[in-house]
Amino acid sequence: MPELDGEKPGCTSDELALAKASDAPVYILGYLVIPITTSESDDDGGTKWIAPALDCYPLKETQLSSRGSHNEITVTAVAEGEPSATLFAVPANYIERPPSQVDAEYWTMYNEHLFDNVRRLDQDYYKHRTK
Repeated sequence: MPELDGEKPGCTSDELALAKASDAPVYILGYLVIPITTSESDDDGGTKWIAPALDCYPLKETQLSSRGSHNEITVTAVAEGEPSATLFAVPANYIERPPSQVDAEYWTMYNEHLFDNVRRLDQDYYKHRTK
């Protein structure tokens, strides 16, 4: 098993301890993963397979609900490194709108409101808007 030294920003100390104590290594996409059972309440929970080498990012997650739902999320590819700057570029046709305009357009399309408190959202929007 690879050595797990130092802190990993996305890992809790409990997750790192489990990773170090694991005696049956499992790999997903070539990364060592540690299954961790989760429980958000007494009835809901699941398992996530975290990759310590990726700051404990879960490469697989199974979510179970007392209401009967069962969801599985599995990462199919990992590309390490800095993301392309184009991912953060604002599209040329982008139009910035305050929440009230977005809500009005949503109302026109779906005959219901998107936001509960548009006035407060507009106040926050204009207060924090870059000049």
